[in-house]
Amino acid sequence: MQSRTQHRLSSNYGSHITIDPFSIQPPKLPDKPILPESRFKRKNFGIIRSENPNISVWEVSDLLAKKWEEADDTEKMIYYQEYEREKMEYEKQMKNYYNSSAFQQYSMNRQKVKSQFERSLLPNVGNQRKFDAAANGGIVVQALEEDNPRDLNIKKLTAIRYSRNQLLMAEVFAPNCLADVRHIVTKARLELFKKQETALRQAISENENEILKMQENLESKKRQIAQNREEFTAKMKKLIEDDKPRCSGGDFNIMIEKWKVKFLTAYEEFEKKQQAQKEKLEHEREARPTLNSLLLGENDTVKEKTPVVTEEKKESLSTKENDELKSTDEAKESEIKEEIKESETVNETKNPEPSKNEKEE
Repeated sequence: MQSRTQHRLSSNYGSHITIDPFSIQPPKLPDKPILPESRFKRKNFGIIRSENPNISVWEVSDLLAKKWEEADDTEKMIYYQEYEREKMEYEKQMKNYYNSSAFQQYSMNRQKVKSQFERSLLPNVGNQRKFDAAANGGIVVQALEEDNPRDLNIKKLTAIRYSRNQLLMAEVFAPNCLADVRHIVTKARLELFKKQETALRQAISENENEILKMQENLESKKRQIAQNREEFTAKMKKLIEDDKPRCSGGDFNIMIEKWKVKFLTAYEEFEKKQQAQKEKLEHEREARPTLNSLLLGENDTVKEKTPVVTEEKKESLSTKENDELKSTDEAKESEIKEEIKESETVNETKNPEPSKNEKEE
């Protein structure tokens, strides 16, 4: 008879240890292609974050989603083409992955471990007894019939399955809805939600304050525009009704006399200039008589040869003089009008026009 310690140290005890078939990890899979929308968001995340540094991450994601919806089809097509290209490469990589030696070795090892796991769940076969009998000279020693807590026999497996099935049936056919473990909120998650709530409330208050400030600025601008409009209309009325240019008969006569004096002085100056030019020419002729005689003789011959040309020159000179006189007259008329306006403004400031009631009286 073997003792309990000898039984535990025997080879039969180690054969009942359960083996996990999922303990072997497969080789690393190739990276999946990124979707077009997430690719667009990843590209523009830094730009929007730099433009709006004070907003939170979920607000940035909302802005990116709106930007993706507002984007043109041509812009979206670029990201879709990149996604399709990477998808084709991913399919090729997956084919190579399944055909690789590492994956083949992993599948073989996993199959071995799985078969060992299934074999460990079955009851022991009495091969070890024969080996022990041969070692002890043909004497078979009966093993202790004790339930090992680590062994999994058919009775235990059926009991476990029965209890599990009963629990599943109770959960399925129960009238009340049980809470899902995946939706249970932990303390850390609650704290995170509270922080997010405070941040959102703070952001909402800041936005409300900004909206109030913008409304106040808008109202002040409206008031300023209305005030400027009233001032402008008042000035226009004053200019149109009160500041009209006026001219009386006495002022007009004074201006005419003034301009008469100006014209006379201008004409006298013109005559003086003409007289000075004539005197200068006569003085030059007296100083050089021979040169003048030669020039006069040549001029006489030229006059005899081309009398028609001189007449044409005279006509052109007369037209030029007429044009010059017209231009001077127009300039003088404009000056007269300007002086009339100035005098009217001066008279209005000195002698304001009486009101309509005073005129009727």
